[in-house]
Amino acid sequence: QPRHFSCIDGRHDNEIVATPAGDMGIFLSSAFVFIDTSGSPADFSLPRVKGLLSDFIRTFRSKTTRFYYHTDEHTLEHLVAVLKNHSMDAEEAERYMHVCDDNFAPHDDADRETILRLLSDPEHGIGCGHVKYMAKYPAEYGISNGTFVTNTVRALWELKWGELRDYIHVDPLGHDHSEQAVLSITSIEGCPGFTPLITQRTAAADGPPDNDALYAGQIFANHDFSVKMIRDKVAEYYTRMDGMTADLSAEAFRAALDALADSKQLMASAARLAQNRPLYNATIVGKTYIPDY
Repeated sequence: QPRHFSCIDGRHDNEIVATPAGDMGIFLSSAFVFIDTSGSPADFSLPRVKGLLSDFIRTFRSKTTRFYYHTDEHTLEHLVAVLKNHSMDAEEAERYMHVCDDNFAPHDDADRETILRLLSDPEHGIGCGHVKYMAKYPAEYGISNGTFVTNTVRALWELKWGELRDYIHVDPLGHDHSEQAVLSITSIEGCPGFTPLITQRTAAADGPPDNDALYAGQIFANHDFSVKMIRDKVAEYYTRMDGMTADLSAEAFRAALDALADSKQLMASAARLAQNRPLYNATIVGKTYIPDY
């Protein structure tokens, strides 16, 4: 199991294991299925979502395997500009370029409320395309209540500035988008014991030698079989939680989760973010070598 799931966004400079929106995407799809099938299917309030997110992070992540969410530098630059337009002192506004830093915190309660509102606004503060479009067009993503997404993003920042500071990593991706293809990594027989890390962005993407496109570019990479492993654990986790309807099995929860995350949400983001890109499938057919000694 990977330390965490990163987003399929092609601007990562490091090797990753990816699924749409990373850990945040896994939580959004699974928590929605839980709420939708619970005894209180209409309660997408901030306190409920924050409690679910906190419990999820404490269960599946730790200080060494931190929960992943990302924004990007373009969104942070826009955020700073909005703050300046709100009459915030320019020097203070520039601090928010570093809002993802582990030791960052707003200076006062008034600033905190303004920043939380902006960071959870898809027009101003959500830098992950998958999460942004889920918040803007919830019906396309199978979400019946749009505030569920914005409340989740707000809850994440509240937890990051509070009791789960050391459990959450927010990655401010740089660079412009230039993804040229989609790569889906699958396995015939499930995970064979290893997960290949993918470098989504070549080092020469900003300026290939002699403009040779062979050496430049980005891809959307989706580790299809790896995320299915954690969905099994997530389904077991939620079906044992208080508030779940008694007759929903882990298998039924998992089926609902797959239908939402794959058939609905992945396809919605592919249509908006990867339209007309070629799709390549990489299938792992080998097995882990086990020594006979």
